Amino acid sequence: MTDLAEFVAEAHRNGYANTQADPGPNGGKVITYDRGEYSYRDHYSGSTAFVGHEVVTRDGKPVWGMSYYGDLTHEDADPDDVYAFLRDTRAGVP
Repeated sequence: MTDLAEFVAEAHRNGYANTQADPGPNGGKVITYDRGEYSYRDHYSGSTAFVGHEVVTRDGKPVWGMSYYGDLTHEDADPDDVYAFLRDTRAGVP
């Protein structure tokens, strides 16, 4: 596994899985994680329907990114259960 891939996995384990998000622009939230020359930022907005993007920089230059969107469409979907599941899966990233 490359150093970048290892950092992204580490950021996922230590970011959304185990960290409270800070307030971000326009009512959104942001999760940050830094190690050495790498920095990770996850910006997202929404709750039941949500959208966000993750960016990793190395020495201040973008080297990886990902955008995502989700929506809890079933009336019985419990947001607390869904987000607990997502945190657990992120915590288990190898």
